[in-house]
Amino acid sequence: MNRRSTSGLRVLMVGLVALGLLGCFATVPVEHPTVKAIRPDDIKTLAGQWDGAFRPPTGRTFPVSLQINADRTYEVRTDESSNRGTLQAKDDKLVLIPRDTSGPTAPIQSTATLLVAQDGLRVLSGTGASESGPFSFEVRSYEAPKKK
Repeated sequence: MNRRSTSGLRVLMVGLVALGLLGCFATVPVEHPTVKAIRPDDIKTLAGQWDGAFRPPTGRTFPVSLQINADRTYEVRTDESSNRGTLQAKDDKLVLIPRDTSGPTAPIQSTATLLVAQDGLRVLSGTGASESGPFSFEVRSYEAPKKK
């Protein structure tokens, strides 16, 4: 091999490595989920079915279903408990105030933070307290992104 063909091979190798790296970076999501402040008027935009996981003080995880209604009421169902109540926005978070409760992990009160991803995935991640102790939950809903 002469010097010219070795140089060409080196340029080709550098080009392939650069394309490979560019391909790796192209698969990384452009936007990570961001925290969105919840204002009183935002509650009706959260209306719908949310599903996810509930972690009571026992540490065991249960499926949870949260139905948010446009009239600022909600209903939560897990394997252990259920409750209904009203929703408020306070300190940029969603506050769930139970009215009718049943089960050993029925909450006293809980709050959630809203995370939104570019693809429309919405996540309510929260904590609360019950007579049994502290708990956490995470529920998800999908909303198609608005066209610009």
